Amino acid sequence: MNTSTENTPDIEIYAQQIKLEYIIEWLTSTFDNLRETSSRNKQHQYIATWKTELMPILILEAVSDGYTSIWIDSPQSPWTNDIECARDAFKILQTEIRCIKGSWDSSEDPDLWWSISEKGENSVIWKTQ
Repeated sequence: MNTSTENTPDIEIYAQQIKLEYIIEWLTSTFDNLRETSSRNKQHQYIATWKTELMPILILEAVSDGYTSIWIDSPQSPWTNDIECARDAFKILQTEIRCIKGSWDSSEDPDLWWSISEKGENSVIWKTQ
């Protein structure tokens, strides 16, 4: 995990076909004081602490092709970027993890994603809409 202050503004990864309880176990092992603030249907909101920062976390189950979105809305997370987070999540969750390959820059292909799985790390074209 990186403790740099030059982190991206937020982190979002997608985990393939995984139970919510496993995601919560991973987040609990990463953050302090993970607490659910709202849960409705397949949308779950949490707040956690990392160092002294509050981390709003939103989990949306089965958002695209059986993937669950995990969005950490803070620039001060344990990871510098989405790929670092995806690697960490894969180590624990052992399911395919996808994230945007670069930044959400308008000059980049919005369908180009990074996949981390038992097959390794690869670029994939993924149309999530």
